[in-house]
Amino acid sequence: MSRASHSPAPARVPVAPVAIAATAGAIAVCWWFAGRTGPPPAEPLRAESLWTIAVAYAPAAAWLLAALGLGRLVSGLLPSATPPLERRLVAAALGVALLMALDGLLGRLGLLTAGGGGVAWLLTATLALVAAWPRRGAETNSSPADSDPSPRLPLPRLPWWSGLALAPALGTLLVASLAASGWLWSSEFGGYDALSYHLLLPREWFEAGAMEPLAHNAYSGLPSHVEASTLHLMAMVRDPLAAQLPAQALQACLTALAAAAVFALARRLLGLSAALLAAGILLATPWTVVVGSLAYNEATASLMLAAGLAVTLSPSPSSSERAGGDDRRRAVLVGILAAGAVGAKATAIALVALPLGLLLLRATPRAGRRLAALLAIAAGLPMLLPWLIHNTLAFGQPFFPLLAGVLGGGGWSESQIEIFEAAHGPPAGAGLAGWAAAIGDELLRHGLGSNPQPGEPWRPWWGLLWPLGGLAAVAAVRAGGERRRLALPLVGVLLAMLAFWSVLTHWESRFLVPAAVPLALLAAAAWPWPRPGEPPASGLVPAAVVAFVAGLLPGAILLGERPLGEGAARVGAPAAATGQVEAVSGRLHRRLLRDPTLDRAARAAVLDTAPVWTFVDDPALTGRDGRVLLVGEARAFHLERPGEYASVWNRGRMSRLVRTHPDDPEAWRRALRGAGFTLVILDEGMIERWRRDGWWDPELDADTMRRFRGILSPLRRFPSGVELFEVPDRPLPERSRSTDR
Repeated sequence: MSRASHSPAPARVPVAPVAIAATAGAIAVCWWFAGRTGPPPAEPLRAESLWTIAVAYAPAAAWLLAALGLGRLVSGLLPSATPPLERRLVAAALGVALLMALDGLLGRLGLLTAGGGGVAWLLTATLALVAAWPRRGAETNSSPADSDPSPRLPLPRLPWWSGLALAPALGTLLVASLAASGWLWSSEFGGYDALSYHLLLPREWFEAGAMEPLAHNAYSGLPSHVEASTLHLMAMVRDPLAAQLPAQALQACLTALAAAAVFALARRLLGLSAALLAAGILLATPWTVVVGSLAYNEATASLMLAAGLAVTLSPSPSSSERAGGDDRRRAVLVGILAAGAVGAKATAIALVALPLGLLLLRATPRAGRRLAALLAIAAGLPMLLPWLIHNTLAFGQPFFPLLAGVLGGGGWSESQIEIFEAAHGPPAGAGLAGWAAAIGDELLRHGLGSNPQPGEPWRPWWGLLWPLGGLAAVAAVRAGGERRRLALPLVGVLLAMLAFWSVLTHWESRFLVPAAVPLALLAAAAWPWPRPGEPPASGLVPAAVVAFVAGLLPGAILLGERPLGEGAARVGAPAAATGQVEAVSGRLHRRLLRDPTLDRAARAAVLDTAPVWTFVDDPALTGRDGRVLLVGEARAFHLERPGEYASVWNRGRMSRLVRTHPDDPEAWRRALRGAGFTLVILDEGMIERWRRDGWWDPELDADTMRRFRGILSPLRRFPSGVELFEVPDRPLPERSRSTDR
């Protein structure tokens, strides 16, 4: 008897009214949040938020529609027993994986650049047309036969109001995705990774003419499929800075798709109320909202995992279907989804690809497992080959910077390799007690109780999901039946994830974000409704209430983000940067300063609120043109002037100067001026943090950095702690040297 034989056949779920209600509710929540822009007399940004939704989500929707078209072309691979809703969602995930891989190939060929907008739009329009082309007849498995065989248990339609249960979480996701990069979130230090990697690399590739490994940024050696999709968006809008909000909007859309895939799987195996609860819990997990509202890559990996679970936990095909190749098609699907996850995030090889591979073998008869494994590899490997070949040619090994100590460091020194590997592995000497403490602090009580690292962000990013997920797993296993059959493989997935997290990461909370998918499904598997003999819709109202209340947590956290004001007027200002790309980048301030009617007081007010990029990108404010050197600052996405930076793992110009001219600061100054550098951005706070973590170049010790400051002339210090210096054209008098901290 098949694993699904006890479940009633899924009926059609009218998702359009539910989706409309959820979207309308999310926009209403966004409207409310748009009034939270700071202490009075701050102006609400309600009209701006609606305009920003259109500006940000239109290019993202075009890209997503193209992905749906590509998914439609390969939807015939889906097993014939796949229900209609799952069929469309899995096809969408397949399209996302394939389009990102195609973007990676086109980007490496130099076809998605400043002059490649035509290629980007042609590809997008063609695939979108495929998605919109009228279907010939109904889906093969959406016939009226999809009904409950028992007249006592008619399968109900999902009521439209159930979409409102998801509105708080979706609204928080929506408003956060509209904030200019650099504003949210505290756990990400204002989206540091986006500004120094996920958005910065596509911009550099866009301006360079092709995706290529960069000697100054180790992250350019990763697969970068999500970054390739951002490059696609940049080619469409023709402005890298303007593509940041569409890039965030795309990840928000993929987060919603992941929740829909979780809903569809739980709908088939557990019923309507459990499905609504599973989707609500996934969206209500604060980590899901954080990474889903930034130009990060975890949302893509989570989508691939959710779709992969739908494929590997699908109803077992009959012997005739197996003869028709359903097992083989399932293997191909898993290969595509696994490669899509790895292409998005390299760590997904253990967090997504490995669990899906094990579930594939579990779902395949013993005699066909070897063939299934080979088919999965054959389907996924071509998607990753451009990356592997490109890396091999650039660095001498395919996985750089991963496995640098085993396969070669691509020109890195032994010290760099040791620092990189130590930073991405368990803390030295932590032992079993340290691991147990990390489990408790990072997963079970993160944000609750006292902060074990004062000064570090301490918010309930996981909420109570991990402890509740564990309890739910026990309850589902004890319940037996379909709940047990679903819970056991999900527990296996979580154990595989935890093993990877424990052995090959440095025990940070965010590294397990895709675990929210199986945890949400486990919570739904423990939901006590419907009980035997009850209608399948029983428990829908309490499930909606639980999902709604749970969805308030991300919003509550968001309200405390970016506090502005003083004393009693100090309030969170999460929506203050809604659509404010030009303000955060400094373009707005430069334009205001060019206004000839601006009086002295107004000009001073503009300068007081201007970011460092306003001064750097406007030579009139510093009196210096030429190049800019960033030291301890890798968030170079907003830099519009010729400059140079290096990620913490690379050794930049400053490191080379110290090695070439040890103990000769004056030689450093001459070398910088000779190379055309007139300005230096220095972030001593970040340098201290990196030094404390053991990541900073040991040759650039505190004394060396003090002497480096001594050859520079200070221009301005910003509230963030970042400082701007001039590189003088002659040695400074002793009394003018900047050596103080």
